[in-house]
Amino acid sequence: MANRIVTRADLEADLLRLGEGDPEAGVFGPDSMMWAIGRESVVLLAGGRAALLQIAHPYVAEAVVAHSQVFDDLALRFRRTLSKVYAMTFGTRDDAFGLARQIHTMHSGVHGAMGEAVGGFAAGHRYHANTPDALLWVAATLWDSSTDIFGRTIRPLGAAEMNRYWLDARRMAGLFGHAQSALPASWAEFCAYRDAMFASETLAVGAAARHIARHILTPPRPAAAPMYRWLRMFTAGLLPPRLREAFELPFGPTERAVFAASLATLRRTVRHLPPSLRYTPAYLRARRRLDGRGGHDPVAATLRRLSLTLLQKPRARGADA
Repeated sequence: MANRIVTRADLEADLLRLGEGDPEAGVFGPDSMMWAIGRESVVLLAGGRAALLQIAHPYVAEAVVAHSQVFDDLALRFRRTLSKVYAMTFGTRDDAFGLARQIHTMHSGVHGAMGEAVGGFAAGHRYHANTPDALLWVAATLWDSSTDIFGRTIRPLGAAEMNRYWLDARRMAGLFGHAQSALPASWAEFCAYRDAMFASETLAVGAAARHIARHILTPPRPAAAPMYRWLRMFTAGLLPPRLREAFELPFGPTERAVFAASLATLRRTVRHLPPSLRYTPAYLRARRRLDGRGGHDPVAATLRRLSLTLLQKPRARGADA
């Protein structure tokens, strides 16, 4: 399967299969587990974990170095990634399908040769962003990180809920043209796949991945330094030990104590926050759309702008001159 490329015809066949239901409710809808978990703003705190797990796959790290603007504008990349994920989750069916086609087209141009030998991949090995194994792993990091942080901070999820979530995840895989027959059949099978990936040489942290990780975890401006110190520690705590060590993230007694205290604080507070703080703007916007109100939640939108400002590099003096 690793050498196969997902074609536009594969994608369109999956979109046809996903075309039932209320188009305004999108691919999942308000009663789905994908909405129940994805709406929580606390899930964003696992973004560093998901990103590092993604670039631990040498295909992904090589593609980011060769084809991404991540080093030029982290905030821009963060906004684009978030907007795509949330549009596919909470948008209308047309929103999700449009993004699916756009992402497939973009991935079609992301291919090349490995610049270094990493794990099970030799230097010169050909990679392509639309191979099923790479697509599945990138999506898997989002599903696993979202459910992990939800279970740690909101409440534990039962087996029935996890299997409902996995049915939603299989639908999301269809937005990338991934053959349903090649996916794990249940959440338990997905966890077995995830654990096998964690232990395998398919995930290996090379020079490209470490380079990207340093940029991801380095504050773009001095005002963001305290937040990034905490984020670096929190990300280290969420990662599997083998990969935490491979990324050279410290996690000694002090970091472990702060990590445990942070989780305890989140468990005590998150569920008591008002909706404008607890839930993502994309979810609140979707609820307003389905309720016939439209527009944005002003508090959530303002907080989102402020948080993204901390992620953005300061403009060079005279840049607008």
